[in-house]
Amino acid sequence: MIKYLIVFFIVLKSLIGEGQGIPQVFVHKDGEKIGRWLVRDIPNNIIPCCGTNQGQYLIFFPPAYFQGKLCGVGIWQGGKLENTNLDVTQVYSNSLPLMIQNGLTPYSILPNKDTLWHVLVAIHNNFQSSYRTKLPPILNYIFDSIVKKYNANYVWASGLSEGGTGTWGIFMIDSAMSKRFNFCIPMATGGYDDSFTALQYNLLVSIYRKVYFLPYLGTQDPGWLPFQTYDAFLKNNAPGQYFPRFITNGTHSANVWDVPWKSRGFWDTLGMLNYKIPIIPTDIPVHAKILQDSQIINYPNTVSYLFDSSYSGSGKLLNTQWFIQSAPNGLSPLLYKQGSGALWLSRLIPGVYKIGLRAFDSATNYIDTAYAYIKVNGPVIPPCPTCPPPRKCIGFTIDAITGKFLFTYDDGNP
Repeated sequence: MIKYLIVFFIVLKSLIGEGQGIPQVFVHKDGEKIGRWLVRDIPNNIIPCCGTNQGQYLIFFPPAYFQGKLCGVGIWQGGKLENTNLDVTQVYSNSLPLMIQNGLTPYSILPNKDTLWHVLVAIHNNFQSSYRTKLPPILNYIFDSIVKKYNANYVWASGLSEGGTGTWGIFMIDSAMSKRFNFCIPMATGGYDDSFTALQYNLLVSIYRKVYFLPYLGTQDPGWLPFQTYDAFLKNNAPGQYFPRFITNGTHSANVWDVPWKSRGFWDTLGMLNYKIPIIPTDIPVHAKILQDSQIINYPNTVSYLFDSSYSGSGKLLNTQWFIQSAPNGLSPLLYKQGSGALWLSRLIPGVYKIGLRAFDSATNYIDTAYAYIKVNGPVIPPCPTCPPPRKCIGFTIDAITGKFLFTYDDGNP
């Protein structure tokens, strides 16, 4: 019997693989769009060993993300009853994910009046709290391979009930994770189980790395008393980084976990707390500059010459790129770059052209743009020659031999 069990486990291990999640048959497919959310599978090969079910997540991208604007990123973990089966839509049963599904687009107004929009990633699995120890590689994968473009000053974690406990877990299970997060926003939870003493070092590391703690908890929540240990620790060790919100008579319900997301004050506080004043260089690190032979050319000349004379104060000019900003309707001009920054434009038709040049600085990632304008005049049409004034016929005779009419005019000419 033992022999057969050993064979069984060897076969099972070979099917699952080292450090891989157990594949699941999900209700919704990877890449499916559900309302305002995109469904994604968590790849099996990034789930640490062993025997953990594969999960999914929903991700909400605000429209501003696709316009190239940098956004904050929130990681959401749902409650225990929102992780019971293989239907990822469970994760928007309550609180912020439900509000987003119903039309909320989260944003913060920064101190400089810019708008910071927020991406939200909602983790879902039917393995519940066991996922807490699997989160670091999963979250690193989401940040680096899925979201990619985000403002690293505004990365936050939140969740309700068991997901609030999982939120604490991000900052307490693995000390490295606090390098990637700026805010811890657990709701309706007393803390990370009974492991506070063993894991408080990681919490101290999070404090050292300037993580802000903004827990929301009702005074009638079962987690109220267990949380007092956290409260005393953070008051003592994280002054200026700890901003709890205790809701009098709040219970383990929406009267606590809906509160922050409905408040403009909360979102703008989130934008204010980790705001970094942009450093404006006294000298622009890169300059795009165009020299041109002539701004006006005349047909039949259909060629113009431009020269790239861009430069960088840091001495690390990475690249320049020519582009056509606007041109008359018809054939697009041909751009031919000929070493040492020279550019020839050919096949020009009459009209006005706007040619752009972008310069990139590898030291600062600064981009500068310059433009050149070219007016092409069309073919010259000669004016109509001066014509004599019209003549008036004053008489005629008939030639007796040929029979032709011979007219006489008032200017005396036949």
